[in-house]
Amino acid sequence: MATVYRAHDTHTGEVRAVKLLRPEVADRTVTRFVSEADTLARMEHPNIVNIFERGSEGGRHFLVMELMAGSVAARIPPGGMGPRAATRVAIDVLEGLGHAHARGVIHRDIKPENILLSPDGQAKIGDFGVARVAHMRLTQTGTTMGTLAYMAPEQRANAKGVDLRADLYAVGATLCTLLTGAAPSELYWHATHAALLDRLPEGLSGVVRRATARLPGDRYDTAASMIAVLRDALDVLPPDPPPVERAPKKRPAASGVHVLAAPSQPTTVEGPPTLLSSEQSRPHASGEVTVFRLPTVPSTAGEARGSQVTTPNAHSAELPRSTPSAILHPTVPSTEATVSTGEDRPRWVTPLLACLFVASLVLLGWLLS
Repeated sequence: MATVYRAHDTHTGEVRAVKLLRPEVADRTVTRFVSEADTLARMEHPNIVNIFERGSEGGRHFLVMELMAGSVAARIPPGGMGPRAATRVAIDVLEGLGHAHARGVIHRDIKPENILLSPDGQAKIGDFGVARVAHMRLTQTGTTMGTLAYMAPEQRANAKGVDLRADLYAVGATLCTLLTGAAPSELYWHATHAALLDRLPEGLSGVVRRATARLPGDRYDTAASMIAVLRDALDVLPPDPPPVERAPKKRPAASGVHVLAAPSQPTTVEGPPTLLSSEQSRPHASGEVTVFRLPTVPSTAGEARGSQVTTPNAHSAELPRSTPSAILHPTVPSTEATVSTGEDRPRWVTPLLACLFVASLVLLGWLLS
């Protein structure tokens, strides 16, 4: 739906992330994108990704957000995380959810991919694009929103009518994934997953079972009540084993990079910035945000420096003219035939061909006589 860029605010010196909505999906996802911005603007919590600004430039919507180190999903080793580490992630997520629930926001898509880690390892909730906000109607009747492996049964039937216990179900399913490395489907059928649930560490198996109960009334009532049980479990869990470092995966060389534009001169639109309302906006000093696209292909001509966005006094989009042409125009294998000129033949080939030609003429004459 969107591309995220690493950014540097030249005024404050802070590193940010800029989430830019892709133009090819803008028509059908702009409502969700704007909804995420509005929802995040309602909340400020250590366990929710911060948003500093939102706006649009030339029809392209963007969010300026807190830069994170990556998702929890990318940190799950084969076989799952250590029980203490997984429990801490679940507690962080529940802290953020408690703050959101108190403001009438139901996330509806908690999963490892939407749990991000700060540089110091703190877990934060991101992607509120399908969240349900009290007194807002953003989901059509009969629409299923969320991810099936982490979705409560009542959310599958009617995403509009869920309450905070659907999020607590998703936290329980996420905790199971963190502990096992696998995402079980329809975890609320405990009898079907009995072998898996029995393998969970003592003290956490009961938490997962209760959080993922089929009936909402059998689950935890609030995020705070689930946090209390997890903190008690954390006190008795043994130390986690040392992490096993995995060898980095070899990635095939990419054929090119999608770039925003390559104008010879930057395009600047003068005028007031598009900001959140004064009641919702966070303090964010005026300055320049230079966005760098992470390089994905090597180039002997140099490294692409990406796109530049200046905000909030003016918005511009610029790709440096020194960007290698190999990146702007990736090499495509040619389908044209290759014709040899004969210049690279060895010297003895031509005399040999002449001798064979003469011998064939002599043999033909003998046969005809």
